[in-house]
Amino acid sequence: MNIHYFLNTAPIGKDNKANPNLPITEDANFPNLNGATSRFAATYPGEHIKNQGNNVSYYYIGKETSTENLRKIANQISKNDICFFIKNQDINCQKMMQLAKEKGAKCGVHVPDPHIINPDENFTEKKDILRQMSKEADFNVASSEELKKLITQELDLIPKTVHVVFDSIDTKYALPNFEIKKYFKIGTTGYPHTHEPTFNYLNALKTELSHEEKIEFNFVTAGQRTDQVHHKAQNVLEKIEELNADNFTIKILPYSTQNVLKTVEEIDIWLIANNSSLLKGHKKEGQKYKSIGRAAAGLYAGKPVVCEEIIPSYSLFKNKGIYTLQPSELISFFKKQSPKKVNEEIKKGQKIAQQLGSPERTAKLYLDIFKQYQK
Repeated sequence: MNIHYFLNTAPIGKDNKANPNLPITEDANFPNLNGATSRFAATYPGEHIKNQGNNVSYYYIGKETSTENLRKIANQISKNDICFFIKNQDINCQKMMQLAKEKGAKCGVHVPDPHIINPDENFTEKKDILRQMSKEADFNVASSEELKKLITQELDLIPKTVHVVFDSIDTKYALPNFEIKKYFKIGTTGYPHTHEPTFNYLNALKTELSHEEKIEFNFVTAGQRTDQVHHKAQNVLEKIEELNADNFTIKILPYSTQNVLKTVEEIDIWLIANNSSLLKGHKKEGQKYKSIGRAAAGLYAGKPVVCEEIIPSYSLFKNKGIYTLQPSELISFFKKQSPKKVNEEIKKGQKIAQQLGSPERTAKLYLDIFKQYQK
């Protein structure tokens, strides 16, 4: 089977800067895609699919991609090939799909979030492209059951052509090793819209600490600051850094696969600050459509996961290593727990995470979907 992945996220170089001219690779030592969705839905499962004897290729399509290059790529596509589009927010992605269809390829669209209902006026053109491509595709793949319901109803799609594959896990499996310590290391990852809930959680947590208690917090984030207003960071990252104190250490790391893996390995507790009341517009509405993502990542790495709200996909891990705790409860809760009990619960959550989101599992699900449309 010939499978072509089209990504709207540019690969990055060793300098951690986007470079559209670099080839897209999935090197275990240096995955060169900083866009999480491109890894979860393309390169992670794609490499497993390739190892099963299929021909897999990756292409970056962006606003700077010339018509000539689009046609060169199209010349590599044959009838009944599978073309799968990730993060299709550019008119060139839509043009590429049209060229692929002219070649007789079967085209699918990955839908990782509810951008099709994003009311932001600055997103109107991208939203229209996303909606049109999903309607024109032979099939769509949503990253959660709730998202499948949304796009099926909103775009009036044929239900049997909309599938669900959860995000692939981007952390390494580790046996749970929770233990009660003098002080805990807490960590998380997230894009700029998570900064406000994270700040509020940390600020409240710091207030609750006694003089004898200490917290170290590691935050792996895309790191947009005041001068990068296109992500509307709104100074929050600076506010998080200002929480630094002798007993409350803040370490902010740039978002990369390596930093996620390093952080989750070193910490004791994986935090998902997701108080929806602090989110605005489509981000607040979008909470319920999220995949297993960060919850599965923490559990798979052997860590207890703390969140503020259980969204539909997280409910799959209820009583299995995920805990709903407010800042005032976190420290006292874990100091009272039996490490053996916590680790047993995490193991239960790991089984669910592996069944739903291991790259081997998502590769099988994607391959089964692709085969349906290759006929």
